[in-house]
Amino acid sequence: MGTFLVGPIEAMITDFHDVSLPVAIWNGAVRLSVFCVVLFLMARVRKLMSKLEEQALADELTGLANLRALRETAATEIERSRRFDHPLSLAYLDIDDFKTVNDRVGHEAGDRVLVALASVARATMRSIDMVARVGGDEFVILMPETGDETALPLADRLRAALSRAVKVGGVPVTCSIGLASFKRPPASVEEMLATADELMYEAKASGGDAVRAAEATPLAGAPRSGRVIAFAPGQRA
Repeated sequence: MGTFLVGPIEAMITDFHDVSLPVAIWNGAVRLSVFCVVLFLMARVRKLMSKLEEQALADELTGLANLRALRETAATEIERSRRFDHPLSLAYLDIDDFKTVNDRVGHEAGDRVLVALASVARATMRSIDMVARVGGDEFVILMPETGDETALPLADRLRAALSRAVKVGGVPVTCSIGLASFKRPPASVEEMLATADELMYEAKASGGDAVRAAEATPLAGAPRSGRVIAFAPGQRA
């Protein structure tokens, strides 16, 4: 800022030597006005850039984090888990028969269901958890520093809260949740998502409105960049 001011100040001083006082004052006022306008525009541009960055990491419909934001945060949490030897859990949620909901009541009502689910998830999960929408009716909850003994009750509480709070034509909306907990950090975000996604499909195959949980343990000696999904599926809490 100091350097930015040098030019206008030097120009004003030079004017006082080279032109009459009224002209120097006028020139100085014009330069000061231009300087203030430039500062104002720079502040607006910074604010706009900040807003655009926030929008790039948010889901437009629900206001939740999007897949890009989830990947960035999950990568950071994996590294923290690796550094401090903390557990890490991730839940993959899919609404049961959501296509039927859209076909029966229309896409606008379907969007309202998604917004309601986002609201329930925000209210149910902890402040340290990250809730993200990663697909049409697919949501992910990242739970830092959380093992299966804590993550499983949280995931089942969310499942129950959703069926109580969200209804279409008087019929509760249910979901299937796959929960992957890692005592040792996964090799990548993709591994963590794939593990939870596979568990989610097991929950859906069992009839839906269920949580299928497992403690996912990377195979011994597996490369850090490899995909490891060795686990023993557990049962719904």
